[in-house]
Amino acid sequence: MVNEIKVVIPRENSLHSSKCAHIAPNAFLEERIIRDNEDCSLPFRVKVYILLNQCTSPEIILRINNELLVSSMSIPYVLTDSLIEKVYSQLKRLPNDSYEIWPSSHEAKLGSHLVDPTGDVTELLAAIEHEIAIVKPLLNHNKVSSRKRDKFSLNEMHVDSFEGMRLNKDGKRIKVWRYFMNLGDTPRTTALAILNPLSVDSLIPVEFKNKQLDELKYRPNLLDDLVIAAGMELPYLIITTPPKDKEKKRIYGVKICTTHMLHGEYGLKDDFVAFINSLA
Repeated sequence: MVNEIKVVIPRENSLHSSKCAHIAPNAFLEERIIRDNEDCSLPFRVKVYILLNQCTSPEIILRINNELLVSSMSIPYVLTDSLIEKVYSQLKRLPNDSYEIWPSSHEAKLGSHLVDPTGDVTELLAAIEHEIAIVKPLLNHNKVSSRKRDKFSLNEMHVDSFEGMRLNKDGKRIKVWRYFMNLGDTPRTTALAILNPLSVDSLIPVEFKNKQLDELKYRPNLLDDLVIAAGMELPYLIITTPPKDKEKKRIYGVKICTTHMLHGEYGLKDDFVAFINSLA
């Protein structure tokens, strides 16, 4: 597995694809040691690269073994300014560290997810979803979000696991793609670890505290096996999505297989993003 996990060759100025992968043009940004990543007990080195172009048009950002894992996209500007402003205002009024709102049809039983109290979030998410050719999941885990503080520490890298649809009937992790639609007035950045998703899947197990309730087990060293297999060094790619464009009447986004791609927050506070999920 150690020989399989890296699908890229980090060089001085950019990430270069291996024979089984395609990566969009990028450039080296920095190198640092991460000592406090969530769910990881080990310090490890990261080499950070940044995508050279903002995601303004359909583009393959990452493909591994002929599977498209990350791509840019856009949809028509179908939202009214008043609806966008109402939803954003709701996000900024959330108390304490809360920064996300789910639609009214969200039925998660675990955690403390805030479900849409007014119908505005539900309306906004439904309008965006209508413009995307998704394969609809069994449960609605779409949401809107806005950071309350700057996040540049790269210590929140994780894979997603969605309540009620974590594993298929064969016990395999269900693959879910998430559309990150930038509804803000400024570019939005996201960080990814460029690793073989098969290795990520096998080295980050889905472990249950209570399988009947679909409750995951917390393990502070969940990512340790992955980090060790990667040789204690991970290549990160920063991708940038442009703000909504009223003149061109477009909303830009990026599609990421978040259940099999290590990813995390990276960027300035006060962003505004809608997340739409799909099974393909």
